[in-house]
Amino acid sequence: MTGNTLIDDDDDGSDDRRSRNQDLQSFQVGDYLEIEGRQRSSDGGFLEAMVIEREDDGGDGNFEIEARVSAIGADSITIMNLDVLRNNFSFSGAEVGDEVEFEYRVTTGGEYELTTNVEVEDGDES
Repeated sequence: MTGNTLIDDDDDGSDDRRSRNQDLQSFQVGDYLEIEGRQRSSDGGFLEAMVIEREDDGGDGNFEIEARVSAIGADSITIMNLDVLRNNFSFSGAEVGDEVEFEYRVTTGGEYELTTNVEVEDGDES
């Protein structure tokens, strides 16, 4: 988080985005968050949160991620240092450097596995 990170709270019924200083202390263990950010490779490779939104609930227990692929193995794909196992889903068409989106879950063994096919984004953000 930086001084520019904004927080949007679905739970309070408003659409106001405020400074992170107002709401940082309101986060609780177990809260579901949606985080929009960027990877800052020029500054040591850290992730910078731009917007943090508290969600009303956790949904189906899956997580969603959209980012650039950093590695692809025979049985896993790596995004933002997160290794995700194939789990009978496809990541065909994805290459290192592509922006992709997929859902995944944590296994009982603490690993991460795909729950959807990997979708390559077209990159047309006009």
